[in-house]
Amino acid sequence: MIPFLPPEIIQNIFEQLKQRKRLFSHSYDEISSQELARCCLTSKSFLSAAQPLLYKIIKVNLLIATNIASPEPQFHVPRRESLLLRTLKENDNRHLQDRIEQVHIQGVEGGEWSVINDGDDPGEVIGPLVIDAPRLQIVEVRSLAQYPEVDYALRWAQTEQRKGASRNSVAPLFRQVATEPAWEGIENGFTTIYEGYKYAFWWPYKAWMWDRMLTASHDTLSCLSITLDPGTALSNFHHLERLSLQLSETQPDSTLPEDVDMDLLRLLPTLSNLRFLVLSPYIFESELSSLLQNDDFAHSLPSTITHLSLELCPSSVDVLAFIKNLPEESGLTRFNYAGETGKEGEIAEACKVRGIKLSLNEEWEIWW
Repeated sequence: MIPFLPPEIIQNIFEQLKQRKRLFSHSYDEISSQELARCCLTSKSFLSAAQPLLYKIIKVNLLIATNIASPEPQFHVPRRESLLLRTLKENDNRHLQDRIEQVHIQGVEGGEWSVINDGDDPGEVIGPLVIDAPRLQIVEVRSLAQYPEVDYALRWAQTEQRKGASRNSVAPLFRQVATEPAWEGIENGFTTIYEGYKYAFWWPYKAWMWDRMLTASHDTLSCLSITLDPGTALSNFHHLERLSLQLSETQPDSTLPEDVDMDLLRLLPTLSNLRFLVLSPYIFESELSSLLQNDDFAHSLPSTITHLSLELCPSSVDVLAFIKNLPEESGLTRFNYAGETGKEGEIAEACKVRGIKLSLNEEWEIWW
């Protein structure tokens, strides 16, 4: 029996457990929480190495039960999450709260509707994970944007966390991934202050709704993913740095909106702090070709942009024209598009001359 395993061997074992992930424009490795939990039960040596990784990113579910007889949902804390919260609250385990750097809260349809009680308060999950984690950096909430009860709980936890934080500490970033329309539930906009917001649903908001929904985040939002709509205005988001725009919510075989190119040319010059831009379908091929061939698009890009991805399948001729049309003051250093280079590598050569790193067919994520 080996009484002690050198840290180097444990690290090598962890390397074998890693799974390749992809985020933004680069790859990274991650060990699943199930594997880390098994490592914690192996020995004290494995426990000391695996436990910090296991509690670094906490992922929890919040069950949502609905009933046709009631307009209000009920929230339920699953058994796993209840046990996790109980573990974190125990005095002997307070050191585990110090290890938490990210909290991901996922809304999941499920749980049983109760006529006896009103279910659980979302704050019972959100509060302990946000308020009592001194090293927390990111709080990501998914599929819960349409519930005002969750918004109130997040804002309360956000406020309490800031009250208890030391003067030199950095407040965690709050991010929302909306998978359902939130307008009817959050009529007056979110009270939570967000750094990132992603609308991942096919039904679009009207342009003016984004500004109203995210009024509380005008001075904090740096990352946004939405569908472009005629009249979309983002100038009130003074620190917007990363933007992903779906140019249309309709499919290619549907009626595409016209003048998408004009909407884009109107919007881009107003974003003076933008650094990362991702454009995704859909747009008429003729409009896309005109957009890239005409130097208006190249000159409409803020000089602050360093990364640009066109997930639009442009022709190599149009891409080459765009690269050549870039103004001298352009700060572009990374360019990605869906398609192929020219037969003789004209695009790669044009990018090299401008000091731009070229990639093809990558799917970029704007927050990481």
